[in-house]
Amino acid sequence: MLETVTIPRGARGWVRYVHGSRVRVVFDTACGAVEETVSPTQCRVIRHGVEEKTFLESLSLKVWVRTGALIVVLAPMLFSIAQYWWATGSLDGVVEWFAIGAVEAALALPGIILQHPGRAALWLSIGALTCRLAFGPPPRTRSRKTRRGRR
Repeated sequence: MLETVTIPRGARGWVRYVHGSRVRVVFDTACGAVEETVSPTQCRVIRHGVEEKTFLESLSLKVWVRTGALIVVLAPMLFSIAQYWWATGSLDGVVEWFAIGAVEAALALPGIILQHPGRAALWLSIGALTCRLAFGPPPRTRSRKTRRGRR
């Protein structure tokens, strides 16, 4: 089975070897490692001297953290769907029920922050830390600099 993997800009990787004008790189994707041959102009060295074992171990840890974050997000959703199915006997209207629940939760968040600021700060910071560990830092975007006098 042939799969096409698109490597996002800014993806981190480990250089396996350099051959002429091509570089063989093991990239960190969302589901694990993928090895691709790229041009050296598409690469930027961030750190020297990292061994393959160290890179692959950190990659394995990231995959487990991402899996844990996915379980943390999906488990309550699946539990709620099971409860909905048990209560109604069918899954008709579950999408609308989820949409209403999301809106209600978003509207309740300011009240929770005002009533329980410590708990809310802890909950939001743990959520942000989990997302940061699971998915990495947000991608950097280059701002368009305008020349003086032109817009």
